[in-house]
Amino acid sequence: KNTFSLTRENLSIPPGLDVIKIKPNELTIEMEEKKLKSVLVEPQWIGNLPEGKKLLSHKVLPDRIVVIGTPPGLKETTTIKTEPIDLSAISRTGTIEVDILMTDTPVRLSPDAPRKVKVTLEIGQDKKKKK
Repeated sequence: KNTFSLTRENLSIPPGLDVIKIKPNELTIEMEEKKLKSVLVEPQWIGNLPEGKKLLSHKVLPDRIVVIGTPPGLKETTTIKTEPIDLSAISRTGTIEVDILMTDTPVRLSPDAPRKVKVTLEIGQDKKKKK
C-alpha cells in the first residue's frame, strides 16, 4: 500500500492548462502480488445441432490453461470459457479451433498460455428424433 501526495509540482500538466484545485490531495494505491493458476477450459455452446443429430462427446485441447491474477481474482476463477461455438453450423464429427474468451474475468492469460484451443466434437444420430 502506497500513498502519494498530489501537488502541482508532481503532476504533468499539458501546455496552456493550469491547476486550480487538487481534490483529494492524496492518492492511495494498494497492490497485490500476481500469481498463476491452472483452470479448466469450458466450451461455450450456442444454437442447436441440426435435427436428427446429437453431441455424443467433446474434448478440448489443451483442456487447462494457465491464467495470472491477484489472489481474490484467482479464487473466483475456476474455468475459462471459449468464444461461443455455434452448434447449428456443425453436422458431423470434427475438430474446430476456437479463441479463449477473456471478457468479464478478473484474470488474464499467462504470457505462455495459448490463445486458442481445439475442440473435437463427436456427432451422432439422435435416435429419439424421427428422420
